[in-house]
Amino acid sequence: MLSPEALLHRRFQNQRPGLTLMAIEDAAVPVTVVGTDVLAQERKPLPLLEEFALRLTDAGINAKSEIASILGLGEPLVESAIADQVTAGNLLYSAGNRSVSLTAAGRRSVQDLEAVQPVLMKLQIVFDRLTWKITDYSRSNLMTKREVEEMGMQLLPALKTSRISQNEVTAPALNAMLENVSEDRRRTEVLTVRKVRPHTHRFQPVKMLVYGDTDRGEVQVAVVINGDLSSEHETNLLELGGAENLGIHIESPPERPLLTAELEALRIPPERVADLRSATIDSRIEAADLDASSIAEPTPASAAERSLVEMSVRSVSVFEHRELLREALDSAEVRILIISPWVKSTVVNSDLLGRLERRLRAGVQVHIAYGIGSDDRGSDAQALKRLEVLRARYENSFTLARLANTHAKVLIFDDKWIATSFNWLSFRGDPSRTYRMEEGTLVHIPAQVTSEYERYLGSVMK
Repeated sequence: MLSPEALLHRRFQNQRPGLTLMAIEDAAVPVTVVGTDVLAQERKPLPLLEEFALRLTDAGINAKSEIASILGLGEPLVESAIADQVTAGNLLYSAGNRSVSLTAAGRRSVQDLEAVQPVLMKLQIVFDRLTWKITDYSRSNLMTKREVEEMGMQLLPALKTSRISQNEVTAPALNAMLENVSEDRRRTEVLTVRKVRPHTHRFQPVKMLVYGDTDRGEVQVAVVINGDLSSEHETNLLELGGAENLGIHIESPPERPLLTAELEALRIPPERVADLRSATIDSRIEAADLDASSIAEPTPASAAERSLVEMSVRSVSVFEHRELLREALDSAEVRILIISPWVKSTVVNSDLLGRLERRLRAGVQVHIAYGIGSDDRGSDAQALKRLEVLRARYENSFTLARLANTHAKVLIFDDKWIATSFNWLSFRGDPSRTYRMEEGTLVHIPAQVTSEYERYLGSVMK
């Protein structure tokens, strides 16, 4: 299954000429859920009997008795339908000759066969505080500040700190928003806004793309909402100070950990791997677009995907690290070993712990080592405590070790070993974010992986 990050990288990696896409981060836009009282014009399909009453009147059949006779219905039923249309302003009734005629509104109703009725409504809408306008965000997707912070998402600023006023929630803006929602809502036209009640602060999850050039020190950020770039969010971010205001910086990548000369000679370079990953993503997208009923069996892996899997030693881009960690926590069958200098709550959250526990329940041996320096000031006490609780629950299959000073960043699961400069358990949540094009190496030679696994167990898991 393709990760959202892989799709975004494939789609937007060449969006900024001269700049490199260095990171794809989870971010959050501040929003306010606003309650409104509005006077709206509600358009509803006419009931069948009333529709025929209008159609027959338009055809020149004006007497109640004639309408009832043609429809084969009792006159009281037809009289009730006519009365409703008189009230709605579509018909005029003449008591003298017991006949009806169409009004101008009635002629329009015959054309579109809808009834129009002004009603008082209460609408709950979402107001984007970065673009400072009404949006069609789904309220079910909104997050609380606590959830956002726990996930280590980048908090984007608000354009203003003032209270949302009635002047900023207008009828035209509401109608434009209603056009993008359900068919039922499209039948409602807001005439006036009578009251606005901002009451709940929430956050809309988005993706933030970080582009940069380390030689020039240039950095730019873009915002993706529902799969598309939002120029309006980016423009307002620039007005508020851009990447610098967000505390985002870029640096040259640290030196890649080198392997033995033998393995380095086998290593497939980044350019070749990137081409194969792009081809793999394209083939999966193409397969996903096929009609499922036309596929008798699972779609076979593409040639590019098979080539990637069969590579014994290859480069790992910065964008692959999270995918590989997720793969380890979702599919490892025998062993997982993670070495990371720091442990952050934004990475070791409920989701990661849940995945890790599922591996433990499946009988997978798990070893985690962390630590750099004389204390744990670079790690979060809460994250370490949660890992310790899990270790106590699975003491026969889970080892948690504090190291005196490790600079190693290693992930081993089953027959895969990744040596890298990527911090596996602390890649989110730093207050001042520095982005680098960190690169690693994946080794898929079972005997070599087992040898490294035993070496790490012997040296750091004592």
